[in-house]
Amino acid sequence: MAVNDPNRRLLIALTEDTPVARLWQVMLEHLQGDPIDVCALFVIDERWHRAASLPGTLEISRVSGSALEFTRERADQLCRAAADRVRRDVERMAAESRLRLTFDVLSEISPEKLREFLAGEPNVVIASSHLKLLSAYSVLESLQCHVILVDEQDPLA
Repeated sequence: MAVNDPNRRLLIALTEDTPVARLWQVMLEHLQGDPIDVCALFVIDERWHRAASLPGTLEISRVSGSALEFTRERADQLCRAAADRVRRDVERMAAESRLRLTFDVLSEISPEKLREFLAGEPNVVIASSHLKLLSAYSVLESLQCHVILVDEQDPLA
């Protein structure tokens, strides 16, 4: 597709550990003012659910020091809170940048859903290098698009 093709799509793959502002900056630099549809995809890192599945896993309050059983419901709550936080950040940045944005949430352990979601194949995928540690990365590698990995350690320019 041509650089100024109005059908270009760009995907930003995010996790709760993603430096959202850094990825957004890389995306804006890549756009160079071209009109584009931006899709932010929050990939749920299943580590909270894995921790909740272990017997005897406790959550200890930083404030009171009290310990509670760490449950699947609590893991779900943490994942929803992380997705909501990231959604607010990217929606604010999209509004400031005047870009059309869609936001979706998918689990890293559902590669078939990720493939289905990406069926329209974005032209460019921007993701944190942390994503290479998740199973979702193999799906991104299989796409016929340009993948840009951003190191979390890179300072904001």
